[in-house]
Amino acid sequence: MPDPAQLRLDARPTGRKVPWGALRPQLLAPTPSTSLPLWWWTPDRTETRERLPDRMFQEKLEQGFPGIVVNWHPLRQRWQVWARSNRVRTPYCRGWLLLFTHEGPNGEYLPLDERIFVIIWDRSARRWGNGKQYFDRIEAEIRHDKEKRAKDLDDERDYKASEYWDYTLIKNIGQGSKFVQHHAGD
Repeated sequence: MPDPAQLRLDARPTGRKVPWGALRPQLLAPTPSTSLPLWWWTPDRTETRERLPDRMFQEKLEQGFPGIVVNWHPLRQRWQVWARSNRVRTPYCRGWLLLFTHEGPNGEYLPLDERIFVIIWDRSARRWGNGKQYFDRIEAEIRHDKEKRAKDLDDERDYKASEYWDYTLIKNIGQGSKFVQHHAGD
């Protein structure tokens, strides 16, 4: 006997008679919730195979980035990019690592095109050659950001100091000293 929580009430007069209709022992298919996390929809799930990228796109992807797979998220209606990873072992995604969901900056739909290859390359470890080169680049970026903040701070301090400097300048040139005229007793 199936679990009573999975039974469906049906108003048709088939099955066992009850006052409010008929109770039929028919299992309901589990309905996926929109609150499921993004990594729930791995490429192994059959629901994600309803819509596949075209063959030319898949060939380009396999040629440039072996081990990367693009599949369709059926609830959010967006493309997801996955990498096969043996170190990822959870009950939900066995052997898949979600790299990103392909959507615009405001969450709007983006079609599969060359932009996805640029994003994958930008996030690829092969872009930097090795870990040391990647670390050096991150250090250079941090150093650049600190220098920019220091320059912005210096510029702001110089601007405020110049306003004060302009305030202290004598404005009555050619009329003598403003202090002499003030204390002259006239």
